Amino acid sequence: MKTRAVRGKVVFMRKMRLLCLLLALCCLLPLAAPAEGAPPEPVVWDYSSDTLTITITEEHRTIGARQPLAFYVADVRIQKPEQLRAAFAKDVYHTTYREDTESIAERYGAILAINGDYYNHDDKLGIILRNGQLYRDRASSRDLMYIDAQGGMHVMLKDARGKGTATLTGESLLAEGAVQSYEFGPALIDNGQALPLPEKYFIYTDDSVREPRTAIGMVEPLHYIVVVADGRRKNWSEKGMKFSEMQEIFLEHGCQVAYNLDGGGSTTLYFYDRVLNHPAGGGQRQVSDILYFAD
Repeated sequence: MKTRAVRGKVVFMRKMRLLCLLLALCCLLPLAAPAEGAPPEPVVWDYSSDTLTITITEEHRTIGARQPLAFYVADVRIQKPEQLRAAFAKDVYHTTYREDTESIAERYGAILAINGDYYNHDDKLGIILRNGQLYRDRASSRDLMYIDAQGGMHVMLKDARGKGTATLTGESLLAEGAVQSYEFGPALIDNGQALPLPEKYFIYTDDSVREPRTAIGMVEPLHYIVVVADGRRKNWSEKGMKFSEMQEIFLEHGCQVAYNLDGGGSTTLYFYDRVLNHPAGGGQRQVSDILYFAD
């Protein structure tokens, strides 16, 4: 019995040494690579201060068999409504001034900034109200978004604005307490529901269309979701995102309201000290305005 016990102990020790050796070898080996074609793990950026918290997630999907899609979702919470602001290129409202999003953002100390609605591009119509000041009060047939003094975000569909916006003016928006207004669209979410996309709009809204896009939504006043989708970048994000896909993302994050801003080559996401996304033209397009968050 004694001999058997000793032999059993020796065998046990040999097995333990072998197990330890195998474990050590496993620690030296690289982790298994993800399956071919599997999207990479999301990349996350964070910012936190006494009055502002931001979490940005970079996400990747594959459209069809091989087409990559890259996009960013920013969860932003502020404590004061005035932390959501607007800024113009060259610091003034002007029909021709343009500047890249990063330059404007850095000058104003933005923590997170996105391109706005490119108010001075093409038709120069609509109601432009920024930081409580009315700059333009003209008729338009686009969906309108405005933000009130408490940080609430609202959309007004083009069909509800009256023909030629006869029933809606910048002065009436001011009287209702609006401090920001945007004229691009379309509106994506209202009352927590995906809106039917208009068949006729000044940009294509058909569900087959993919483009680089910038949009903002509101969960509740002072809590916002920003979605920025890259596109037209080979081997990174080939074409972009559909409006219906953007609607799904905003609904997944509990948004009650969401609105599309200028996109395409203008789509830019600035965070803290750099541009996170990959603008479609290989560099930033100069735009007329930005929307940003600051401490």
